[in-house]
Amino acid sequence: MAAIPPTAESPTATKGRANLWQRRLIQPIKNQLIQGASARALSCAVAVSTATAIFPILGTTALIGLAVGYVFRLNQPIIHSVNFLCTPLHILLILPFVRFGEKLVGAPAVTFSIADMMAIFKNSPADFFHQYGATCLHCIAGWAVVAPFLVALLYPITLPLVRRLKKVTFAAST
Repeated sequence: MAAIPPTAESPTATKGRANLWQRRLIQPIKNQLIQGASARALSCAVAVSTATAIFPILGTTALIGLAVGYVFRLNQPIIHSVNFLCTPLHILLILPFVRFGEKLVGAPAVTFSIADMMAIFKNSPADFFHQYGATCLHCIAGWAVVAPFLVALLYPITLPLVRRLKKVTFAAST
C-alpha cells in the first residue's frame, strides 16, 4: 500500500510549513538582528537609535539613523526597527521639543499646526523655511539637550533585557 502524501489539512503538512516558516523567515531575521553583536552593542544600538528616531524634523530620522549607525558601527536592522517603532513617539514629541527649544534660547512661542506647516511647505518650500527656519532650529536645540540624557537612561535599562533576549534566542535555536 502506497503512502498517502500529506494534504494541506494534515498535521504533517502544517508542521512542515511551520518549520519552513521558522527556517526561512523567523530564524534569519533573529540571526540578522543579533549577528556578531554583543549585548552591549545591541543595547547601544537601541538607545542611540531611539534618540535618533525622535529627531524632531519630519522625514529625516531614517537618514540620521543610517548615518549614526554607519559612523558608530551600530546594528542597522536594530536602528531601523527602532526608528519604525518610535514613529508615533517622534510625532508626539515635535511640539514639546519646539517649546523646550524656545525656552532654551529665550524665543517667543510660535503658533502653528503641523497641517498648516505641511501645506505651506507643499506650496512654497522657500516660504516655509523663511517662516519656520528658526522654529526648526529651536526644536533641534531642544532635542540636542534631551538626546544624550535619553541614551544614558535607555542603555542601562535595555542591557539586561537584551542579555535575556539573547539567552532565550540562542537557547531556542540550539
